[in-house]
Amino acid sequence: MLNTDVANNEVDIYNISSHKGLKVELDTRLLTEDGRNQIAEDIAISLLAGQSIADVLTKDSVSLTGATGKGETSLLQNLTNKLDLQKGTKKFVNDPKNEKARDILLNPDASPEEVQQAQQQLHIYVAKEMGIEPAELKLMLDSSNKGFTSEEDGGIHLATNLHNNMGDMANTTLNETSDVADLQRDAGIVKTDSYKAFL
Repeated sequence: MLNTDVANNEVDIYNISSHKGLKVELDTRLLTEDGRNQIAEDIAISLLAGQSIADVLTKDSVSLTGATGKGETSLLQNLTNKLDLQKGTKKFVNDPKNEKARDILLNPDASPEEVQQAQQQLHIYVAKEMGIEPAELKLMLDSSNKGFTSEEDGGIHLATNLHNNMGDMANTTLNETSDVADLQRDAGIVKTDSYKAFL
C-alpha cells in the first residue's frame, strides 16, 4: 500500500505506549568489570548445576537422593562438591603462594618429583578449602585408570602415563579430591562393591 499522506511520513511499526505488559530490566552488573565477572561466575555455577543434573542421568555414582552405602552421591552433594572444587581451584590459582606450583602444572617438562609436589599442593589447598583432611598423593603407571582414591590408605594415585597434559592430570587430581571428600564423609558406612568401584 502506498502512503499518499505527504505531511505525515513517519510510520510507527510498534506503538510502545499502547502496550501495557512489556517490562524491560537491565542487569546493572553489566556496567562494571566486577559486575561482568560476577555474571560470568553465575554462568559457571549454572553450568555446574547442569553438569550435576547430567551426572544423575548418566553416572551410576550420582543419584537424586544418594545411597552412600552403594557409593552414590546425592545431587545436592555432587553440586556442592563441584562448587567447592571450583572455588578452591580459583583461590589456588589466584594465591601468590602457589606461583611455583602453577608454573610446574603448566610445564610439560617438569620432573616427576616436581609434578608430584605441585599436584599434592593443589590437592592440599583445595582439600582445606573443602574442609576435608588432605590425602597423600602418589604417582604411578597404570594401564587403565588415570587415577583412583584408595579405600585402604585413603590416598590419591595418579597414572602419569595416561594423561594428555598437566592440565588433564590436574583435573584428575581435583576429581580424586572429590572422591577423598566422599570417602571421609562416608567413613564408618558399610560399603558395597559398587561403592568401591566408584573410587
